[in-house]
Order: sequence, then structure tokens, then C-alpha cells
Amino acid sequence: MSSATHEFEQPLNERMRSFMRLEHLYKRFDHQVNQGDEWAHRGAIEALIEILALLGRADIKTEFIKELERHAQTLEALRRDPRVDSDTLSQVLDRVRAKLAELRTTNNPFGYRLKSHDLINSVKQRASIPAGMCDFDVPTLHHWLQRPSAARGDDLNEWCGHLGAVRDAVDLCMALVRESASATNEVATRGFFQKQLEGNVPCQLVRVRVASDEAVFTEISAGKHRFSVRFMQHDPRSERPSQCERDISFELSCCVI
Repeated sequence: MSSATHEFEQPLNERMRSFMRLEHLYKRFDHQVNQGDEWAHRGAIEALIEILALLGRADIKTEFIKELERHAQTLEALRRDPRVDSDTLSQVLDRVRAKLAELRTTNNPFGYRLKSHDLINSVKQRASIPAGMCDFDVPTLHHWLQRPSAARGDDLNEWCGHLGAVRDAVDLCMALVRESASATNEVATRGFFQKQLEGNVPCQLVRVRVASDEAVFTEISAGKHRFSVRFMQHDPRSERPSQCERDISFELSCCVI
């Protein structure tokens, strides 16, 4: 496979979808904070508001705890495997248990300190309206944007810091899931690949890595017993992408931890 690759991921349950959406928003937030200009910092506030919206679900804390408990049980069972590095395993288990303890002792909802924040609430009220955040719509935002870039960045990082426990939990869960599988080399015949899922160990995430020069993207769909991968390409003669007619070599990871 070419050294330059594209990676595509498909979560196979609602918990993974929620975690990956949060991961996406945190990455977007970081990028826009680091850009430093007014428009980027507008976008960073919008990303923060979307994070708060996802964390507003009543069951989100329970989902994090259940996922980390599942990882702790799986990792604990590996202690009996002589092929596993016991020191590394202990370090990972300690991280999981520490995060579990932190979440269990957190009584307040995620982001509760930001719920009464005047600037964030002003932006939130206008964010769903097309062009609703013009300077005359949200004067408090316009005023804040006149501050020096470094000061705005400090504010944004402080606000996001109130959600640090969530971010750490997302990063830990997703790292454990992604690192739970070794990639296999596969071939999609005429752009199509299908694989049975093992019923005794539910797959959490499907990862596909393909050479960039193939110029394709994936459409991954999954059911209870199998999943399929279609490699699609843009056809300059049509507005709609179409399935490749050639064989595509790729790497596949089925993350099951």
C-alpha cells in the first residue's frame, strides 16, 4: 500500500457515535482556538455550544461510566494471559479506574458552570438562526471579539477546561477501542467487501485504510450479523458518486474491545 493513506471509520453503536461526535467537536474547537482570528474564535464558541448540547443528554454520564467499566473488566481479564505485558496493562487499568472514580464522584452535570454564562447563552440563542450572530444581533459577542487574540484564547480554553473530565474520558475510550484491533489486508472485489460479525464479541468500530492514490471514499453499513464496505468514486460525468468497478486493496480493523 502507498505510504499516503486515507482512513475511514464507522461506529457500530450509538455510544460510539456520541463519543466520536464529541471527539470531532473537541478537535474542531482546538483548531479554531489555535487559528486565533476573530472568525475562528466565533467558530470555537459555536463548537463549544455544540459540545454542551451533546452533553445535555441525561444519560451521557452513565454512558461514559458503562463504557469505562466495560474496558476495566476486559483489561482485568487479560491479566491471565501470559503474552500480555503486565506493567503496561497495569498502567492502562490505573488510568481507566482513575477516570471512573472521577466520573462517579462528580455530582454536578457536565458543563454546569457554563449554563449561566451570559456570552455563551447569548450566542446559543442566536446560533440556530441563519446569519443570527451578526454584530448587531449579539453585541456582547462583538465586544468580546475586540479583545486581543491571546486573551480570547485564554477565555476559550478556560471555558472548555470546565469540560476536561469529559474530554479525557472521550480520548481514553476512543484510544482503547482503536488500539484493540490489528489491521488485516483485504480486497474489495469491484469495489465491494462484506464480512460477518462475530456474535459473541460485539464490534464497536470499523476502520478502513486505503491508499490515497485510489481516489475513493467508503460507504460503510452494518447490521447485527455483518457489515459491508463500498468504495465510491466521484464521476465527473455525473453529479452522484458511483461504486468503483475495480478491485481495491485496503487495510481493515474491526475494533471489538
